[in-house]
Amino acid sequence: MRGRWRTVAELWEVHKQPNTTVDLLSQVDYMGKLSGQLAADEGFRLVYASSGHPTAAVLSDGAPVVDYTLFCVRCETSEEAHFLASVINTRTLEHAVAKWMPKGQFGSRHLQKHLWRLPIPIFDSADDLHAELAVLGAQAESEAAECYRALSAERSVAGKPTTIATARRELRAWLQDSALGNRINGLVERLLARSCD
Repeated sequence: MRGRWRTVAELWEVHKQPNTTVDLLSQVDYMGKLSGQLAADEGFRLVYASSGHPTAAVLSDGAPVVDYTLFCVRCETSEEAHFLASVINTRTLEHAVAKWMPKGQFGSRHLQKHLWRLPIPIFDSADDLHAELAVLGAQAESEAAECYRALSAERSVAGKPTTIATARRELRAWLQDSALGNRINGLVERLLARSCD
């Protein structure tokens, strides 16, 4: 591995732009985005996609490294992370942020630039609405995992792989059509309306 790294680092030095002063390691760890993830073996992270329908998930294991197509928010508690995931995964949020998101060939883009323009409040465990969204978010995570297992088994029997795009599409459809998803959506409508008052 050391030999490969040396080779790649030498190629970087030969081919980088003349005005680039950083070495390969500094480029890979730009602004500490990689080392910050590797150092975080505890706590919770909310991860959301930068394009397409707003989609978020909670990571409680420090092992996964988030790549450049996802954005990561550190959360103090699992409740905070599930609260935010509940908000981001709703039709209400999708409709509210759509006016700012440019459309690309494959759908909406640059959620990260516009998501936090919405009046999403800081999580407050003493607020009944926040607490209920956190509980429902954790329940949705558990039920979504079951749906994913069933989807993967069904597609496996049919000889079809379960791609990320398929999983996202099917889980979003499940969440939007389920009683749980509709309950969360209604609460997020109240939350955003209350924040605008």
